[in-house]
Amino acid sequence: SRTRAGAVTSQGDFVQHSDTLRSANALSGAGVTVGVLSDSFDCYSVFQADGVAASGNAGYASNGFLATAETDVSTGDLPSGVKVLQEAPCMDGNEYNGYPDELPFGDEGRAMLQVVHDVAPGASLAFYTAENGEADFANGIVALAKSGAKVIADDVGYYDEPFYQDGLVAQAVDEVNGSPYGVAYFAAAGNDGSLAYENTTPGFSTVSSAQPNVGEHLLNFDATGATTVTSLPVTIAALIPGQYVAIVVEWDQPYVTGSPNSGGATSLIDVCITGAGGNDQIVDENGNPVSCTGANAAGSDPVQIIMIGIPATASGNSSPETLDIQVGLVSGTTPGRIKVAVEDDGAGSTINAFPSASATATLQGHPGAVGAAAVGAAFYFQSPACGTSPAALESYSSLGGAPILFDTSGARLMSPVIRNKPDFVDADGVNNTFLGFTLAQAGATGSNGLLSTNISACQNDPKYPNFFGTSAATPHAAAVAALMLQANSAMTPAQIYQALRTSALAMGSPTPNFESGYGFVQADAAFALLPQVAPPQPTLTLSSTSIAAGSAATLTWSASDATACTASGSWSGSEANSGTQSVGPSAVGTDTYTLTCSNSAGASPAASATLTVTAASNATATGGGGGGGGGGALDPWLLLGLAGVVCVGFAARRERHVEAR
Repeated sequence: SRTRAGAVTSQGDFVQHSDTLRSANALSGAGVTVGVLSDSFDCYSVFQADGVAASGNAGYASNGFLATAETDVSTGDLPSGVKVLQEAPCMDGNEYNGYPDELPFGDEGRAMLQVVHDVAPGASLAFYTAENGEADFANGIVALAKSGAKVIADDVGYYDEPFYQDGLVAQAVDEVNGSPYGVAYFAAAGNDGSLAYENTTPGFSTVSSAQPNVGEHLLNFDATGATTVTSLPVTIAALIPGQYVAIVVEWDQPYVTGSPNSGGATSLIDVCITGAGGNDQIVDENGNPVSCTGANAAGSDPVQIIMIGIPATASGNSSPETLDIQVGLVSGTTPGRIKVAVEDDGAGSTINAFPSASATATLQGHPGAVGAAAVGAAFYFQSPACGTSPAALESYSSLGGAPILFDTSGARLMSPVIRNKPDFVDADGVNNTFLGFTLAQAGATGSNGLLSTNISACQNDPKYPNFFGTSAATPHAAAVAALMLQANSAMTPAQIYQALRTSALAMGSPTPNFESGYGFVQADAAFALLPQVAPPQPTLTLSSTSIAAGSAATLTWSASDATACTASGSWSGSEANSGTQSVGPSAVGTDTYTLTCSNSAGASPAASATLTVTAASNATATGGGGGGGGGGALDPWLLLGLAGVVCVGFAARRERHVEAR
């Protein structure tokens, strides 16, 4: 798996106009739960407790920012009570997970939740790790939906997710998007730009006579057939310790994972790396040194993966190097389409031959699901609100357009289905408390870390790091959905997606396109397009419907999807959407309390509660015997009765005082 990345408030809140949406409509996301799936939530606290090194190339916080979840709560960057359904395995034996090859988990889920909290500060938050395999990732999606999340965002992909079919995770996304859950699902599009090669008429006429793939029929990368080129040259960018690039090869045969009766691959493909001369490692998925993947088994998933990178224990960055990729057909049928993706997560690698702008989709797996909104990225500072129009797409934001060739059972479709992905773009490069790097560290600003702008909301905060990647963009859009659902809980995911698409600021032509979808998200404009409905009838109850004069009852009320509530009848004035109030009429009779709530679409039906007030019981004093009407002793039970009335009255006044305070 890999995440899709690159007291603080995200600048994305300003540039997508969610700050305007909140203030104009009294919204906070209250009553809506947003779930996030990512690497980890609070491994930082585990690392600190176990003495794991923070600094250095292999440190969990080599940027110098050490905030834990507890720190974030103390500074208001996260609310208390984030519901963690499942945390990542922060430690593996006595070492952090992934060491010595990979860096420790980065708590990217917590950074995403910080963004959600900035945009929808009243929303409840939940987390589930996506690091325990694709099956558990899919289970986590459903678990969040079952726990009440109406909005879910993720930033994790698996290298072996299918390009040409809805796999296991995509099927889970579609499940929660539909009935009975109705979840609005937002997925990071990925950070692989257009780093892919695709051949829709592959030929394997050349037989290799040399190692490491002697005897195999090699793919001719020149799809025109005018020349024979059996190697694809790729330059791998300089990588930091713990960073790996995946060479992923897939072809047009059905997956078995997620489609157990499909039959799987009928082509046996081997992928080899030749000509490597740098200090990168070339390894298989388990970290074993290799030069080739070896042929896949018949009936397995049609995918091969080989990794190029540098271990976390390295003393410094690797050097850029150019190498060749060869794809060999060992046996079986010849595929009708084949893709080679260089998944470098924005590192800056290049494919040096056979570019094909119409066939380089890198948006892979579940972000392409029908039920998901795939989110691309643009640096917040290069957006219209900060003076750049149209917004400038990040060069690494993944390109859509891969055709769906098989249904979820693995049957080939009569014709390919091409979905408009990504759906839209949102802001990255925003400040948070711990994840990422500072702009000054990256040399993107002067030594003071400030950007050249007169717009205060667009200024970088040099005291904190910046969170880049579609990982950062995705929670911005998801949090807007939470604001929408607070305003109208009846909104369907399809209505939310369509409002965000239709109102987005176009970033390219035609619109939509496979680079930026419909464009840059504008929360206030999207909200204006939603069908507005009046709020439902509020609830209004009394703790007792009958009391004696001089005593009191508690009136409790609650309204949803409302911006204002008005009391009438035996009480009056404006009231909050929910609350309690002590009522104790002194006059015998019937009192009726009525509440009506409204929003921009109209008023709710009135809710009423009736209180009956009866006379207080009074004992009669009797004279003490003897004639002449002499004044006898006062009945002691009367004294106790009067004392009781006094105490009840005091209790009622005390409750009213506390409520008012």
